[in-house]
Amino acid sequence: MEWFSAKEAAKRRDVSTGTMIGHIDDGTLEAVNVARKGSKRRRFKISEAMLSAFDERRATKPVADTPKQSASRRTIARPVKDYFAPQNADESPAAPVITPAQRRRQSEAARQALQEAGV
Repeated sequence: MEWFSAKEAAKRRDVSTGTMIGHIDDGTLEAVNVARKGSKRRRFKISEAMLSAFDERRATKPVADTPKQSASRRTIARPVKDYFAPQNADESPAAPVITPAQRRRQSEAARQALQEAGV
């Protein structure tokens, strides 16, 4: 049985050593710490069996033949915000709507008033 250091295992998988140690720390990859008991520096050794088990867990599984679902179309129109509507309809009354005929009458009345004033 062959044993690899974390650095050798990382090189075989083309990842950084820190990535392999991260997998060891979170428990996805089994490893044995062979450092002395009082040592602060960890020295991991990984067997071939441990690496193959790790590869099996990380391998993508083939998806079962499920019918492909087509994208659903939206049938409900999205609500559109009316920026010109009064924000607080209950508190403030809406502005009166002036028809073109009313506007003409107002402008004619204003014109007559200016003529009478002599402007």
